[in-house]
Amino acid sequence: MNLTGILPDLTPLLVQALALILSSLIGGAALRVRKHFGVQIGKALQDNLHAALMSGIKAALEDAREAPPDVLIDEAIKHARESVPESFKALKPTVPVLQRLARGKIAEAVRQARE
Repeated sequence: MNLTGILPDLTPLLVQALALILSSLIGGAALRVRKHFGVQIGKALQDNLHAALMSGIKAALEDAREAPPDVLIDEAIKHARESVPESFKALKPTVPVLQRLARGKIAEAVRQARE
């Protein structure tokens, strides 16, 4: 059996195998890139939500220093919803989660005010 006689018959098969390997490599690389940037975008949305809650807490504290914590929390959540609607749409945080975050932001704002 002569290799030069078989080569023309094997060439289409070798080309298909090479195309499959390259497609798999490109698909894997694309998936890693998409995952990497998806994580970065998610992190930015989360950071924006936290920043909006903090600015809402600070604004609520300036407007109503003696208000009960629940009022401050509601004002902060309202402010954040208006400030970063894209974060709410993408992250879909529940009200209890938002309340816990805002409560933590109150504590953070108090700590900062004491320093």
